[in-house]
Amino acid sequence: MLDRSTPGWSPGRAAASGPRGVAGWLLAVALLVPVAAARSQEATAPDALDKLKRDLLVEAGKSGEQAAAELFLTPRLRDLGPEGCHDEFLLGVITNRETRRESRRSILGALSLVGKYRVEPACRLVQEALDDPAPTVSQEAVKTLPALDHEGGKVYEWVQQQLTGDLRRSAPGSARHKQAMALVEALERMPNPIESVGVLVTALEQPRLGRTLETRVRESLQRMTAHSFEAPGDWRKWYDDARQRSLAEWRLDVARRRDDRLRRFESEAERYFNKLLARLQGDRDALFQELQAALTEPDTVFAVRRAAIRELGALGRRGEERAVNLLRGRLLQGGLVDYDETKALVIEAVGETGNRALLDDVVQFLTRGFHLRMRLAAAGAVGALQAPGGVEPLLAVLAEVKGPTPPPDDLLEVVVLSLGRIGQNPDGKVSGALMDLVRGLRGGNNGAAHPVSTALLAAVARALGSLGYGQQGEAERVTALLEELARHDDPNVRFFATSALGSMAHSAASFPALRARLRDETAVHVRRAILDAIGQQGLDRPELVQEAMGLLVPFLYDQDDALRRKARQRLEELATRPPGFRENFAGLDHLVQALVAISKPPSDAVSFLTGDNGLPPPDALTQAQQAHRDRYFALLRHRAAGQLETDPQAALADFDAVIRGLNLSAPATRDARGLRLGKARAMVRLTLPQPREALSLVSDSLKSDDAGERAEGWTVAFEVLDKLRAAEPAALPDALRGLQAVLAGAPADAQARFAELLRATAPGPGR
Repeated sequence: MLDRSTPGWSPGRAAASGPRGVAGWLLAVALLVPVAAARSQEATAPDALDKLKRDLLVEAGKSGEQAAAELFLTPRLRDLGPEGCHDEFLLGVITNRETRRESRRSILGALSLVGKYRVEPACRLVQEALDDPAPTVSQEAVKTLPALDHEGGKVYEWVQQQLTGDLRRSAPGSARHKQAMALVEALERMPNPIESVGVLVTALEQPRLGRTLETRVRESLQRMTAHSFEAPGDWRKWYDDARQRSLAEWRLDVARRRDDRLRRFESEAERYFNKLLARLQGDRDALFQELQAALTEPDTVFAVRRAAIRELGALGRRGEERAVNLLRGRLLQGGLVDYDETKALVIEAVGETGNRALLDDVVQFLTRGFHLRMRLAAAGAVGALQAPGGVEPLLAVLAEVKGPTPPPDDLLEVVVLSLGRIGQNPDGKVSGALMDLVRGLRGGNNGAAHPVSTALLAAVARALGSLGYGQQGEAERVTALLEELARHDDPNVRFFATSALGSMAHSAASFPALRARLRDETAVHVRRAILDAIGQQGLDRPELVQEAMGLLVPFLYDQDDALRRKARQRLEELATRPPGFRENFAGLDHLVQALVAISKPPSDAVSFLTGDNGLPPPDALTQAQQAHRDRYFALLRHRAAGQLETDPQAALADFDAVIRGLNLSAPATRDARGLRLGKARAMVRLTLPQPREALSLVSDSLKSDDAGERAEGWTVAFEVLDKLRAAEPAALPDALRGLQAVLAGAPADAQARFAELLRATAPGPGR
């Protein structure tokens, strides 16, 4: 029998035994009965105890774990001798660093199984192993402590007692300090993080907490909670509230906060990396060295690697061969079929280079068998390269729809959009495939209807609007489909369908379809798309400009600001961009006529007739514009009338320009007299009015044979007389006497008003 002289035994510090429950008692019996039965007739109790200790010290392994478990549970088993509790022996084995390392690990292995039935003694044994010089033993001890958690939170209570006791003041590097640091690590591994955090918060609140231990506690708290507070009181306040949550809620909140912190960290890393790249733009060698490192080093933050790939794509677009080589080199790394997010981003960057020579490097990832993410990246890259050779591989993906396992809608959507970006439609193959796709999705190919993705239908509409059509009747068939999609229940589908109709310049049915949709459409953003499409049709087909303007002009007065802006943008383009419209002023003329048709005043056209896209000065007319002088001066006169109230000085200049340009200084015609009336109106509206000069311009209209013209002339005359009466009262009688000669032809109301003015100027008695 082993005694105090046996190697591995020492007095140590006695571990107190504690009660264990019924479950622990049953497990102990289950562990020990087979051994007791095996030696029932061949060993006495002292011999059995001697064998257990030898198994632990010599055999170790599974035999050692079994022996340690029986020795640890001895207080409840009376058949192993009178010695009773063997915690001192186990403690001696652990604290004597000259014992076999396997023996110390056997004790910890046994405690992982049965230690939770005598928590406090087990905790004491584990604590003494936490500072073991053998890393395999100390780490085993750290992993053993969480296994002792059973019921009642005894392990958390015991750890808290240790961290709030003398351990908190232990000197760095000492055995006790190593134990304290290991206890904090063990708390991070405990099954209940809420209880563990409570222990750490309590430890943080203790006075005279060692600096290194405090730092370790704070690090653990940040990792376990994804929070960071400076003051212990803030930790306590937060914890007292957070501990009320369930364990599932706690873990979910921590996971979310970790994700947020990770995103912020990656965002900051990316921001600083982009700053570094900006500083290195002048040093190409250093720039590519950083980009290569970010692309190839395995520990690179993913956001930084993503930023490096994007920069390489941009450099490749600018013709940097080294950037292209780095991207192509990364495509060859690793398996081709397996998912690789970095490779997917590289594929996309290769597309962004716009280098069509790289098409074959990308197309290989389109074929069936590759991961969906890789196929998505390749489909988008083929479209970005816009190489005609990419059409057939993309059509091959569309053909998979008729196979046993059709591609998912998100892949089909990218393929369709890429076909639109390429814009090639050899022999109508692309448009035919897209129309077949829509019919197939609706069950039109003698198959069951597919749950149609509105995003996919919208993509088809966008692509059809980007293609060219050379086959007989092809544009009409596409227009019919787009017109149908323009009536779809989903407004997003209607938006892209009407936008596509605007590009169908080869189809006579497209404009009537847009006109009909403008009448029936209710969604504002779709109506905006229709206005845009109507404007595009006018630009592509000048014969439609006048009708397009008639549809657009009413929307200048719509309640929706976006519709007003879109209508104005398209009207400005239609007024000047169609061929010849800058020279013949036809667009501006159509615009003014459209405004007049809905009874809008001349002032509403002024903004269209001024500025860079408006009327040029008379002395700046080109030779081509000189051929359309009559239309030009008619528009200039309209602009002059529109500016009478807002800018009379500009109106006066325009009236003068028209009179000089048409050589109408002598008022021989009604037009000439009308211009002189307009000029008179402008003169009396100036900041410094000129009523005398204005009055001389009115007299010819007062003598006209036309009653309407005379009435208009007297209206202007009274405006002038009122201004003269206010500016120069003494000159009014002479002006009235000068008009008496033509008063007989004035309307009755004008004669009555003239009489009032005469009475007002007549001298009274005593004057």
